[in-house]
Amino acid sequence: IAQTGELVDSAPSTEDYLGTAVDVNPNTGTRVVGQPNFGNTGAGNENGVGEVLVYDEQNNFVTSLSQILLEEGNVSLAASDHFGNSVSVNGARTGTDPEWILAGAPGREYESYATGNTYDNVGQVYVFKYELDKEVTTVSAAVTAGVSSFDVASALGVRAGYDVVLDNGSSS
Repeated sequence: IAQTGELVDSAPSTEDYLGTAVDVNPNTGTRVVGQPNFGNTGAGNENGVGEVLVYDEQNNFVTSLSQILLEEGNVSLAASDHFGNSVSVNGARTGTDPEWILAGAPGREYESYATGNTYDNVGQVYVFKYELDKEVTTVSAAVTAGVSSFDVASALGVRAGYDVVLDNGSSS
């Protein structure tokens, strides 16, 4: 086994935890790297806003998924979201078949528009689509707590986004 390169943060800071989550798409070589403590203010490891970096070897560029969320106006990540705690990438990115990227943010809070209640640390899983000759775009920011009530999820400590996995669609 030989090291063929390295992925580094262009502006590293203490306790960003670059590489907490890593995935490589075997179809395209795209590498997705989570940095769940990015944006830490230095007051311990619970302040991380988080970041996910997409390294596209075919087109030789790096994309910041948190920047895409901000630019599209869908989501403004907050302290303790830990965006990038888990990542997954799969798909072909050829013709009409896009490449899909999942990124977990287990510290994300959820505010119910129906009740006005805020639920801490419910977590979210973000879905991104990367199409041939296009930029990465956000598909959804779905809360997936896996229980019927956010009151129950909050009380039980259920947090979406700790682990995410994309299946390549094959069966064995």
